[in-house]
Amino acid sequence: MTGEPSSSPAASGPAKPYLNNRRTSVLLREYMASLDAPKASHEAANEFYLRRLRFRAIDDSRPVGIFMQCEGDLMHHNLLFVHRSDRTGTNHMAIEVRDFDEVVEAGNYMTERGWKESRRLGRHTLGSNVFRFFHSPCGGRIEFAHDMDRMDSNWKTRVWEKAPPHHLWMVKFPGDTEQRGGGE
Repeated sequence: MTGEPSSSPAASGPAKPYLNNRRTSVLLREYMASLDAPKASHEAANEFYLRRLRFRAIDDSRPVGIFMQCEGDLMHHNLLFVHRSDRTGTNHMAIEVRDFDEVVEAGNYMTERGWKESRRLGRHTLGSNVFRFFHSPCGGRIEFAHDMDRMDSNWKTRVWEKAPPHHLWMVKFPGDTEQRGGGE
């Protein structure tokens, strides 16, 4: 991804991410995972993440799974443990980028190189972050994300007996069939 050129390599650094005199989409500190697991084992897995690893439940969407936050973090979730009856594995990995433009540009970069988009640009309901998903060669998907909600220690876990819609909005083209249904 390109942008304004830097006058020198010395301009590089945390506040000015440049590589080879070009602005880069340096992917930031947050890496989130969404794991699929059979419903039969989700109680034990939830217990492991919540008690043993000291994650905190932020949103418990009973039909879908639990959005969990790492101890000491403010991100809405660092892990979404999805309750699936049909598969086990990685659902997706999310990479937080600096801004809305980078979500768009990271996606454009991927499509220009032949990667297939699995979900177009949109905004999630839970977490309310902007997203764009691509199929991963390792299985599952890669999500570029920005503007996720932050929850401090005063946040009380929400329990959803019915899954809220997956997204508030999503770019659509004629012929698209995906609806705003619940679930991941």
